[in-house]
Amino acid sequence: MKYTLTRSTNELIDILDEPYNISKLNLTGDVLIAFLDNILSSVMKGIVDPDIVGKSPRKFIENLIFGKLGNFQECHILVANNKEAETIGILIMMPDKNSVCNIWSVGVNQNLRGLGIGTKLISRAISQAKHSGYKEITINVHSENKQALKLYKSLGFCITEI
Repeated sequence: MKYTLTRSTNELIDILDEPYNISKLNLTGDVLIAFLDNILSSVMKGIVDPDIVGKSPRKFIENLIFGKLGNFQECHILVANNKEAETIGILIMMPDKNSVCNIWSVGVNQNLRGLGIGTKLISRAISQAKHSGYKEITINVHSENKQALKLYKSLGFCITEI
């Protein structure tokens, strides 16, 4: 079972400085596809969502790039990098409808979960969505992913669909 969680972009989240740099990804074409395939494969290890476990991110990347999840031209891809400039987390979002932005994917390397990287990615996504004029931001999570559900609720997301 999946939940859809929604949050207003009106209130931003204050995050203390972390040793992780969050930036917008600016790659295109085959370089972007190869990067997404590599990082999504990495950050999805240990995920409990049965729709994702053991699967290649290839179909998701194709759906993303070919516009099946929304207008790819309006897609925002945020990456978290450590001090060595290695990508350790990613968040992918794009507009869903008039004033709603949907987070399609958020992931952090398995051995770095629980250190605030996902929180910082989501915080930056909320800020970016607000500054782009979106009133709400949504995310879907599988009911078995209790850790992610707890995180999203702690960041002000509320279940709006089951």
